[in-house]
Amino acid sequence: MARLNIADKVTGTPLPDVNEDRKFTAGDCNKIKTAINEIDTEVTDLTTEVGGLTTKVTGLTTRVSDVETQDDDREQEILGVKRTVDRVSDGLAETDTEVAGLTTKVNDLTTEVGEITTEVDGTREKEIVRELAEAITDINELNDKIITINGKVGTLITTVNYIETMGSLDPDVSNGGNKTVSLAGEKRLDGVVLIGSATTFNRMIPSIIWEKVSGDDGIIISRETSLSPIISNLLAGSYVIKITARYDEDTEVEKRMTLTVNQ
Repeated sequence: MARLNIADKVTGTPLPDVNEDRKFTAGDCNKIKTAINEIDTEVTDLTTEVGGLTTKVTGLTTRVSDVETQDDDREQEILGVKRTVDRVSDGLAETDTEVAGLTTKVNDLTTEVGEITTEVDGTREKEIVRELAEAITDINELNDKIITINGKVGTLITTVNYIETMGSLDPDVSNGGNKTVSLAGEKRLDGVVLIGSATTFNRMIPSIIWEKVSGDDGIIISRETSLSPIISNLLAGSYVIKITARYDEDTEVEKRMTLTVNQ
């Protein structure tokens, strides 16, 4: 959304100086009319932005209610999201009211600006210029509020998406598949990185452990509790390595992979 600035001028040409003791010319009046048209467009954009955000927040409210009905285990987490949604909704309603008031003000100014003629004494026109400056300040402040609300709504959508999917994922782990490397003339090979992944299950993030199942006993597995361990001291041959994801005493998943080291 564009940001209007009364000093730099909406159109690049300064508005008439309200401190000058002179009549307004046809050019002055045209500048005012151009400014009010651009301000009217800005207010329309604000209204559209608020309308779009209101639709998103209404959808969030429905989704949170649906999740609450389906899963009592997440009561506190969902309650926190609901409170945040309510606060965002209240802030959005307040912004909507402010935009509506600004719309009325701009509509009134538009009517007055439309009646401006040339070579007038400038008294009321100067008041209009001051009111236009106030309207631009209001637009910029409302624009900032809408940007803030939009960020909060985006975070809420991400949170609700996460809550909706957490309970539906099965515990699972990946080891990245079999891997083949080469000694490239060296006797031993160091620094082979494996890449794994693990799902979150029932809000539990698993503990990870990588272990050698078979192969030369001299290999070294560092960062073995991360999803990206480093394998060193490898001789030519074949190694079976497993990753285990432990969620609790009763739930763990493991996957095995073969690491082949060629001469």
